[in-house]
Amino acid sequence: MFFRTLFHDDRNSSYALATCIDGTWRESMHKHSHLSFIGAPSNGSLYVSVNGFSGDRRRLDSLRQINALFFDLDCHGSSRSQTDNAISNALEIISEAVRIEKLPRPTLTIDSGRGLHLYYVLNRSIPYRCSANGPVNEKALGLFRLVQQKLSRALSHLMEPIDCIGVDEKVFDFTRVSRVPGSYNPAAQRYARLLSSSGSYYDLSDLNVRLGGFAKHVVSPEVGHSPNAIVSKKRGDDSPLLRSRLANVISLQALRNFDCEGSRELMCFVFYNTAVQLVGPNDASRQLCSFNSRFTQPLSQAELDSVVRSVDRVVNVRGQRGYYVLSAKRIVEILALTEQEKIKIQFHTSTRSIIREKAKEATASRRASRDKKISNLYRSGDFTQNEIAQRVGCSLRTVASVLSRARRQHFSSLPKLQIEVPFVMQQRKGIILCSISQSHLQNEKLLQMRLTTNRTFTFSRPSSIATWPNHDLQNTHNRKKEGSFNKQHEIKSNKILGNYAIFCHTCLSVVRLVPLYSFNSSWVV
Repeated sequence: MFFRTLFHDDRNSSYALATCIDGTWRESMHKHSHLSFIGAPSNGSLYVSVNGFSGDRRRLDSLRQINALFFDLDCHGSSRSQTDNAISNALEIISEAVRIEKLPRPTLTIDSGRGLHLYYVLNRSIPYRCSANGPVNEKALGLFRLVQQKLSRALSHLMEPIDCIGVDEKVFDFTRVSRVPGSYNPAAQRYARLLSSSGSYYDLSDLNVRLGGFAKHVVSPEVGHSPNAIVSKKRGDDSPLLRSRLANVISLQALRNFDCEGSRELMCFVFYNTAVQLVGPNDASRQLCSFNSRFTQPLSQAELDSVVRSVDRVVNVRGQRGYYVLSAKRIVEILALTEQEKIKIQFHTSTRSIIREKAKEATASRRASRDKKISNLYRSGDFTQNEIAQRVGCSLRTVASVLSRARRQHFSSLPKLQIEVPFVMQQRKGIILCSISQSHLQNEKLLQMRLTTNRTFTFSRPSSIATWPNHDLQNTHNRKKEGSFNKQHEIKSNKILGNYAIFCHTCLSVVRLVPLYSFNSSWVV
């Protein structure tokens, strides 16, 4: 029963099983399915890790999953009769707190022999890491620690009337082991017993909401603070950013002269979603009614209730219930804030977002400067792509990618012209190299095309500016590539029917509207 309940959401983890006999500690790792078949020693203690591990040792860096919130109500230093009375009184107090809904009912309650062990088993275990060998799942662990602190404060408050019992916070270590019910406790000279199993499993978000009343606490002075400093009371999940967002919405309402037709519901949504994180649902609802009453034409109560329900029932990306996680960018979109409004209400995005945007702009500027330098060097005709890569300080693949993108942009901007292939040329298939000499062209340009049948082809009309250079054809290495290109298309020519004209890899744009018989043509295959 104990293992099956505690490890109900096992993810193929290993669990530490430890024995302590005559002061000798022995520990081994086992799968969940094997634990039930291991017997407890008759003259020593038996412990099991609350959480699961991925390796063969019980270490934090190999922790895989977190299964439960574990609390040890310890009675060390007391006589047997005092311990029995303390345990009995603690059980009565906990039972009454559960009855009046001041405390969630523990999933497992165990008499350890010298105190009580309480387990709040999670419905879904928490992965310690976001992925295998990835970063630690800080968001989920932060919520886990928050709920753990709230439950610890609640239990400590309930146990105050009992002198010899208290919450042992040393067991908050994720690698901690706990005593197995049914095993012997030599120090107390009695066996640990399973007192109750409620069968209830919990979500952290639900526990966080239910324990909201214990969130208010006095923050004690920390190291480095003056002992005479004034210590304020505040919620554990309070945030200056949330208060700033709330003030922004109120300022926006006044800036728009309280006549916000078309955006009242969205403004109420943002207001309530922010307020509920600061003061809870009850106070947030009252503040929402006050905020709504300031509109020239307030929303009806039914519309306000709809806003509240839409927020209260959501489970956000952090696994928490009762509010949406809205980024500054998303709030700007919802409220349709203009630049002038953002300045007037002092709506600022987070520092991290500003830094990220500036970094993106700087990267785009550097990339544009690099691409321009690559294009200019290539157009000069004095450098090969390898030489350009060395001068610019990038890879050859980057140079090729930049030039390919520049060619596409160049030809996409040119107007199109249709010419007809004469019937006499359909009798011969192959690659034709057409040399075009025109008085208005400064240099002789080359065009390569494949002819398969009598069709209409679409080519690019040359622009008035200098066309893309063809100096690659003058390079020996590139001429070899050109020959390989021609041979490749010659092999495939009999397999592909109805092909349109194919430009060579230099993508020259030099075709003019002139009769084909004026071309000086020569067969190359």
